[in-house]
Amino acid sequence: MSQSTEAQRVAPAPPPQPAQPIDLGWVQHLMDEEFNARDWREANELALLALMEIQEHWGYCSEDAAAVVADHLGIELQRVYALLTFYGDLRTTPRADNVYIACDGAACNVLGSGQLVERLFDRLGIIRKGQTSPDGKVTMEIFSGCMGACQIGPMATVNGKAYGNLTPEKVDQIVNELLK
Repeated sequence: MSQSTEAQRVAPAPPPQPAQPIDLGWVQHLMDEEFNARDWREANELALLALMEIQEHWGYCSEDAAAVVADHLGIELQRVYALLTFYGDLRTTPRADNVYIACDGAACNVLGSGQLVERLFDRLGIIRKGQTSPDGKVTMEIFSGCMGACQIGPMATVNGKAYGNLTPEKVDQIVNELLK
C-alpha cells in the first residue's frame, strides 16, 4: 500500500464516551465568542442556536448551561428553558448508550404505537419521553412525526437500526437485549 493511499484512510470513530458534566466555562467562552445579540429579537433567535451548538458538543444541554445562555443574551431563563424543552431534538440530560426511538406518526399510531410506548415506559421504569431508565442502559424517545416507513409500522429505531411490524412480544425481545 502506498504512503498516499494509507494517508487517505479515515480513522475509525472513537467509541462512545460516558456523558460528562457540561463545562460551563466552555459554554461561557462559546457565548462570548459566537453569540452576541444586537437586540432582543436577535437574542431570542441566538438562544436556540446556542442550545443546539451546546448539545452538538456535549450531547445534551443542562439547565445550568441554559442559565449561562440566558444570562449572556440578557433574556429570561424561562424563555431559554422553554426553547430547550419545546424542541424534541434538544435534551436536558445525556442519552444512554442504547437509544430506542419509537415512531408515533399517524400510521404507526393507528397501528398501535401508543400501546407499545406505554409498555416500554413500564418495562424501562420511566414516565416520559426522553428519559433514561434508572439503570442508565436505555434512553426512550418518541418521534412524533413520520419516520417514513409506514408500510412496516408500528416501527422504531434502536441504536440507529430500524425495527418494523412491532408487537408487544418483539418489543420485549428488543428490550431484553438492551438490558443485558
